[in-house]
Parts: sequence; structure tokens; C-alpha cells
Amino acid sequence: MLAARLAEAFDALAAEAIADARSQDRNLSWATIGDAFGIRAQSAHQRFARARSKRDT
Repeated sequence: MLAARLAEAFDALAAEAIADARSQDRNLSWATIGDAFGIRAQSAHQRFARARSKRDT
């Protein structure tokens, strides 16, 4: 239970940080973000773009 709540909190904070970084730096690619998290660009986009769109609604 605690681990799940921590994972949700991490995802929310990471998505917010990525959204801020992408809005400030237009050259920040999903590949760069994926590299930072050890995942592929497509996975980073699916994970964090989705989280951002959920926050915006």
C-alpha cells in the first residue's frame, strides 16, 4: 500500500517536472527524457504525456 502511494507520488512529481522542463526548453526530446528514466522515448511519452493530460482535465 505504501509502495503504491509512493509510486503514484513519484509519477505525479516526475510528470510535473517534465512538463515544466518541456515548456521551458523546446529542445527537450522524449528520447532525452526516456534516457534519464532508463526507458525508450515512446515509453516516456506514453507515461508522462498521459499523466500531464490527466492533470489538465
